[in-house]
Amino acid sequence: MSFLSPWFLLGALALLVPVLIHLRRREPQHRVLFASVLFLRGLPEPIHRRRRLRYWLLFLLRSGALLLLVLAFARPYWRGHGAEGVSGTALVVLLDCSFSMRYGARFARAQEKAEEILARAPDGARVGVIGFSTTAEVRAPLGRDREAARAAVRGLRPTFRATDYARGLQAALALVENAEEGEKIIYLISDFHRSERQVSGSGWRLPGDVRVVPIPVASEGGENRAIVDARVLSGVDGTPRRLLVRMGNFQSARARMRIRLSVNDRLVQERVIELDPDAVATVEFTDVPLDPGNNRVRLEADSDRLPEDDRFLLVLRRELPKPVLILEGSRAPSERASFYVQQALLADDAFGPERVVVRTVAEARGASHRGVPVVEVADAEAVVVVDPIALDARWATALRRFVTEGGGMILALGPQTEARAFNAAFGSWLGVRMEEPGGSLREPALLAEIATEHPIFRPFADPRRANFSRVRFSGYAGLVLDATGGGAPSSAILVLARFSDGRPAIVEITRGRGKVILLAFGLDARWSTLPLTPLYAPLLHQMLMAVRRPSPPPFFRVGESIAVEGSEASVIVRAPDGERLRFDEERAGRFTPEHVGFYHLRRLRGEEPIAVNVEAGESDVRPMVGAELDQFLASLGGRESGLRGSALNAGDERAADAGVSQGDLVAAERSRAWRALLLATILLLLSEAILAERASGRRRPVGASLRGEGRGW
Repeated sequence: MSFLSPWFLLGALALLVPVLIHLRRREPQHRVLFASVLFLRGLPEPIHRRRRLRYWLLFLLRSGALLLLVLAFARPYWRGHGAEGVSGTALVVLLDCSFSMRYGARFARAQEKAEEILARAPDGARVGVIGFSTTAEVRAPLGRDREAARAAVRGLRPTFRATDYARGLQAALALVENAEEGEKIIYLISDFHRSERQVSGSGWRLPGDVRVVPIPVASEGGENRAIVDARVLSGVDGTPRRLLVRMGNFQSARARMRIRLSVNDRLVQERVIELDPDAVATVEFTDVPLDPGNNRVRLEADSDRLPEDDRFLLVLRRELPKPVLILEGSRAPSERASFYVQQALLADDAFGPERVVVRTVAEARGASHRGVPVVEVADAEAVVVVDPIALDARWATALRRFVTEGGGMILALGPQTEARAFNAAFGSWLGVRMEEPGGSLREPALLAEIATEHPIFRPFADPRRANFSRVRFSGYAGLVLDATGGGAPSSAILVLARFSDGRPAIVEITRGRGKVILLAFGLDARWSTLPLTPLYAPLLHQMLMAVRRPSPPPFFRVGESIAVEGSEASVIVRAPDGERLRFDEERAGRFTPEHVGFYHLRRLRGEEPIAVNVEAGESDVRPMVGAELDQFLASLGGRESGLRGSALNAGDERAADAGVSQGDLVAAERSRAWRALLLATILLLLSEAILAERASGRRRPVGASLRGEGRGW
């Protein structure tokens, strides 16, 4: 048994007061009327009668009532219960291991708080330890091994991830949900900074039998400056042209920041920017000199107390331009529909004669035995197939492989396209079947139901600048979507535009890692007036950008799953410190970085760097206080969860004053022993009143028995 207010036990010394009073007071002397004693001789007679207590039962009743009252005020509670004295308390230490905890001494302070909680836990309580960020890891399962829990706390380290309180609380609830009857307490230790990610989901609440005690550890102000993000703007040929860097000033004073840009460890540019308090601004770098191949780019700002977000890493690739392969179906040069496509591409400075390669179906068939089409398709940036008459099986296989491995193809059907040949080569694979052409239309068709939110049509969303209603179609190939074939599910087929009669006009199809844009009309002037309008060239360039083989992202974030081409046996992944990483067990061909820096993929053809930065949303490390913190805590679990920031401080002071833990404080508050003691005190006083009434031979009020008259003690 323990006491929440043990100093009240000194009140038990009051039991000595009535005893001492009784032993020291005289017996009451009664006056007797008598005549003059002038003629009487005084005879002194010493009195040696021993002082002793009378009415022992009354004394015991009154002493017991006083003792029970003292015990009730001392607030007794039991740390253990049962035959073995084992506590039923289930206690989980939920410690924030996100990136913001690297600021100053926050994480060391959090570990000290966690060890203090474990040291003050009730005897025999089951304790567990969980570290969380955007993931939650149980470092010590619920058990009674205190040393294992302390070792788990010491083994925790701050990560480079963001914070997800809901994920951590859900992991803690899963740990205590099967605990035995008793207290269920979760100690949430965090800095509660402003840019925290609040919850990963919504609509959940903490159970009523679980108590969450938030422990803030952010004593510093948390002023910080950081490189928040970077964006690379590339040209039509995919070469990086501009670099936009977002800088954040998360403090109350104006800041002057210097940003340095290094390429392959060479300082190439430098910028200086003035930032207002609580402001984010963009710095632009242009004409960044890049070497051929992969370039390791490093952005650095002046260092502060959180240096990890003062650096930002990228990998920019400068590749030799790849050609666009145009495959022409017409045999006669005068009938070639590729003329319009070629002229539209050459109108852009990014395309020269060496980047536009035109081949006919006859040439492809003749060279297919020598492997020429396979080589040209594999080395192309994109393939444009114009009005194919019939397709060689080997050449069609090369196109399908090209798209599946990440390439892009524009397939325009024309008057000479044979439906049977198209369906045999692509119909089942694309999930689209072509009907036999029905000749010219009686009335020209128009484009309708255009998906203006798609990247292809986004520049034409404003009808005042781009009006497709002026484009007329005298014929088109009838397309029937048939996703039940051997291709991908229907979710991979998207109709971007329809004709005025509802037939598909432009269809985007995803196959493997590549895309195909299927046009039900040709790219020449035989079936439509589109090549004769100003919309033709920009629309063609938008389609090429949509299907072109995408460049790898310039950077990743910590915790983001990165796909790697090849097996683990053929690819070696090295962390920034040189450690070899294994692929994820659940997802083959992927790994998840946990540190900031340049990772390296080693293959037989060479080494490829990968830039990894801090997870976004962790740079504003100023702690929430007052009503802001109360509102945030309430949003995590609702009112029934018992989360309160202000109540935490009062509870900490009470526990510290009493020399007990928060768990002991909760146990004392829920204990009903003091109520039973008060009830027993009242019963004893009533019994004493009845007995004292009988002993005195006359009725007295109950309160008179407490005045300590001599006959009662």
